[in-house]
Amino acid sequence: MTARLFAILLALPLLAPDARASDLDSHFRRASRAESDARFESSATESGGGTSLSPSRRKAFLLSALLPGLGQRANGSELRSKAFFGLEAMIWTSFIVFKIQEHNRTDDFEEYARAYAGVPEGEEETEYYRILTIFNSVEEYNEAVRIEARALYPISRYPQETRDAYYAENAYGPDRSFRWRTNQNRLEYRLIRNDALNSGRRADYVLVAAVVNRAISAVEAARAAGSGGKLAEAVTHLRASASGEGEPAMLRLGVGTRF
Repeated sequence: MTARLFAILLALPLLAPDARASDLDSHFRRASRAESDARFESSATESGGGTSLSPSRRKAFLLSALLPGLGQRANGSELRSKAFFGLEAMIWTSFIVFKIQEHNRTDDFEEYARAYAGVPEGEEETEYYRILTIFNSVEEYNEAVRIEARALYPISRYPQETRDAYYAENAYGPDRSFRWRTNQNRLEYRLIRNDALNSGRRADYVLVAAVVNRAISAVEAARAAGSGGKLAEAVTHLRASASGEGEPAMLRLGVGTRF
């Protein structure tokens, strides 16, 4: 027993260097982990935490969603900002032009219908003006309604009262009478009305373009704000250091970035 204990005591000096190296390595790992955790918490605090957009990205996105080009201006990209501003100005200028055209051409075809078809003053129903493009007179239209009533409600299955009710609901009375002077007048009226409708459709398309422009500008601004800037700026966040005195031989390399 005494001999065995003596052998163990003799072996302790030989084991000590390895133990010290192991302790140093464990100490370095704990220090590196603590430093990494501290940097992560600091980055999360600055960016708002989690995987959500950083404040700069969120700000750029909302600014461009409000006005295309505003997010790019906040990012310092003057060229892209001016491009989106210019496109937005063109979009709304086009919208105003098309709406003015629609209004003026609507007045034109309504006035034309009053002058050449005897349409009553103050008539505003859209369906009424559509019917004017198809029929030459109110009698012609009412006859078409009567034919449609017979097609929808056949005599073999429905009483006459059903067809009469349909006719009374859809036919035009004397207060909505019209008659084109010539068939050519009706065709010319159709062209004027189609021009007004086309202007209205173009205005609707421009509104869609405005939405698309905002979406593109917002996404582009958010991506630019979160890209980290130039490569040179990213390189400055690289950190390298050799092991200190008494530490195991190794090279530590760290990369830091902030959105």
